[in-house]
Amino acid sequence: MDSFDQMRQNLYSFRDGYYLAKNDPSFWEKLLKREPNNEKAMYHVGLKLKQEAIKYLKRYRSTEATVYFAIYNRKLKEALAMFNQSLDCGYILARKEVLLIEAAIKQQEKDWNKSIQEKPLNNSMLKGFLICAIIVLMLLAGMTIVNLSYKNNIITENTYFKNTAYLIPYDVVYGKPPAQDSDISQNNYEVSMITLPVNSDNEDIVNSLLNEIKSSYTDNPKGPKKVVALDGNQEAAGMAIWPGEPSHIKVYVYPPLLNKPQSSNLIQENYPLWETATVIRSALYQFTKANGFMPKELSSLTASYPNNYLSSLPKEPITVSNKVSSGFDGSGGWLYEPIDIGYPGMTDKDLQETVKRALQPNISPKQDIPFSPVEIFIDKSAHLLTLLSQSQIISRYPVALGKNNKTPEGSFFVEKKIMNPNKNIPGSAYGTRAMELSDERDAIHGTNDPGSMGQDATMGCIRMQNKDIEELYSLVPLYSPVTISTDKKKENGDNDNPEELRNIPSHALLSLSDLYKKSDNPLEEDNGSVFNWNQ
Repeated sequence: MDSFDQMRQNLYSFRDGYYLAKNDPSFWEKLLKREPNNEKAMYHVGLKLKQEAIKYLKRYRSTEATVYFAIYNRKLKEALAMFNQSLDCGYILARKEVLLIEAAIKQQEKDWNKSIQEKPLNNSMLKGFLICAIIVLMLLAGMTIVNLSYKNNIITENTYFKNTAYLIPYDVVYGKPPAQDSDISQNNYEVSMITLPVNSDNEDIVNSLLNEIKSSYTDNPKGPKKVVALDGNQEAAGMAIWPGEPSHIKVYVYPPLLNKPQSSNLIQENYPLWETATVIRSALYQFTKANGFMPKELSSLTASYPNNYLSSLPKEPITVSNKVSSGFDGSGGWLYEPIDIGYPGMTDKDLQETVKRALQPNISPKQDIPFSPVEIFIDKSAHLLTLLSQSQIISRYPVALGKNNKTPEGSFFVEKKIMNPNKNIPGSAYGTRAMELSDERDAIHGTNDPGSMGQDATMGCIRMQNKDIEELYSLVPLYSPVTISTDKKKENGDNDNPEELRNIPSHALLSLSDLYKKSDNPLEEDNGSVFNWNQ
């Protein structure tokens, strides 16, 4: 393939004959300038504005210069406006950004008003505000000039050549890949997952997979790549595989799954609050079920190993607090009022409802958040681990499984949670976190071989990337059920209705990851034992 064809593949074409280079750092801004209703461009421009806001917030915190806070506040509101426009155009990923930024703005305004009350304005502060206003006006003027310059900075195909990404030939197959495909069975892929825009057709699936492969290749030209595409219901919709040079990219577009029910509006509108409430309630549920009573204090859920149901109480996302109150006052955090349950006489459904009543967000107005305990489903056929609550998916991760079908199938539960297992043994293969299953021979654990994801590479254990197991460990309480199966229907709950994936970008100002403690805690280690699971 000649260099001209390679060049065209890296260009975004407009109908009027103009082109944009896809690896241009200002690609999304320029695209939005020419296509003002492009919801994906709105979303990505919003992300950039939010990143800029974070930068000025850090400067304000380090210098306490009010000019930085003013710029931060403006940038954040500009980002919010952009995300709202994207959401109005139907780009669902923007919804969570809107929720998170609105919560962040509310918290920052609360903190700012508090600081003003504690420190009355003096002449020097008034001067600072005046200077701040002048600088902001100058910045706005500068932005106008920059925006006007976009019209004269469109790159055409006959002037662009530098930094063109290498184009790899590809083949498209409409169907699932054969299990015996030797390319798929490799164990050294760089694996990534993408979520497709709503209403993506086959062409969109192919282009999204190819763009991710190309992006991965541009960042790291060495090594095979694998990308899995998930649809709006977080079902696998396609896969792209590049075994490495001189091979072509193989793109598989899966047959669609029809008649999927729509997701719960209640959960969609309150997702961060629903998720954190579900995690902390699940820990209380498992504690109560194991002990026959509710603890007097929620701190019992964060005891040291081996009673570490959770590493920490998750933060309630509206006020970003995990304080516990015994009476409702709407000040944030959690409201906990232990109930005498009469266990084991009550049914499991009754126990879940009792836990829901005993533990609620302490925010005003009161929120009726539904509750079902979290559970893990491992799909051996797809090498995917899914964390869900009834039919609502919370997280999904690629995993490595046992060679020759050695990973057992059946129903288990999390028997132990251990940080840094075999920490004092050089070359430990269990990574930074482990959750031992009830069969005691196998565990869900990290790895020192992240390239094995998606492969049959272990002696039976479920292996995850360290960053993934650290996140999962913070979300899953002791005794949570684990199902391992090749029957994919079980993954989706009784209603066969998987919901929207937990997909908050890592650069979010207030990401869901910020609401959980994931750092090491020596009290959750067991350095007196040597673990010998089926690696």
